[in-house]
Amino acid sequence: MTTRPRWIIFKGQVCYKITLPESADKFITATVTWNKHYSRVYPFEPAPQKDGNLRLELWALDANNPKNDYLLDYSDSSVDNVEHIHCRADANYTDYEIVISYSDIDEQNQTDTKQRYGLAWNISDEPTAESIFWYDLNADGIIDELDFTILANNWLTSVKPAEKSYLLGDINTDGSIDINDLQILLNHIKLQADWYEESKTK
Repeated sequence: MTTRPRWIIFKGQVCYKITLPESADKFITATVTWNKHYSRVYPFEPAPQKDGNLRLELWALDANNPKNDYLLDYSDSSVDNVEHIHCRADANYTDYEIVISYSDIDEQNQTDTKQRYGLAWNISDEPTAESIFWYDLNADGIIDELDFTILANNWLTSVKPAEKSYLLGDINTDGSIDINDLQILLNHIKLQADWYEESKTK
């Protein structure tokens, strides 16, 4: 189903190329993690000046026309040392690229740091929608008005041009929060987890 990824280093980035001969209804999952730095002597104080901040990207590639390459998804947090992507593959593309770089690679006067990391990736079939957690956006065990509030707020935020944060609410994983996600949530109103009543009685 997939070929073993090959990697190249290009302008401060490490790129892992993978091929999916059949990408329809497939999901690509990738996780990169790295260690924070600490002093080697007691009391082992943090050494943030040595820390790197990595960015994880997933690109769809068109071997015949690079102008059609586009960014499928990315993970870039300023506080975590784990970046994670779980993204639907594009059925029109067979070639993909996992890219790891420094978040601040374009900033001036960066220190010369080399951050070791661990990368894991996987290709899986489209997940089923049986779990309540697809719709329970605040994970409280029931689909109610609080979940609709989260979806509505994130829907409004997602249409702002300057907004780059990762938002909950894309229930059908089509890359946007829209009326289709709202309809799915409406279809599951009052759905409860099997542990919901037990938790309410404690």
